[in-house]
Amino acid sequence: MDSPNLTGHALQTNAQRGGVIENIYIRNLAVGEVSGAVLQIDCLYEEGANGPERPVVHNIEVRNVSSRKSR
Repeated sequence: MDSPNLTGHALQTNAQRGGVIENIYIRNLAVGEVSGAVLQIDCLYEEGANGPERPVVHNIEVRNVSSRKSR
């Protein structure tokens, strides 16, 4: 993975979408150059907190990940 204009991995949800993001495993990943983070979790994506749902994010594992250049 090497793209200076992108984020590595993005998990996105908000109060309109709700739902659960769970059981995400990122292992043995070599990232070249990305403009943002290697992993970004955004619970206020687009519509943000405007909605009746409550996003839930749990059981995220990141192991053995390297990055040549990232935030």
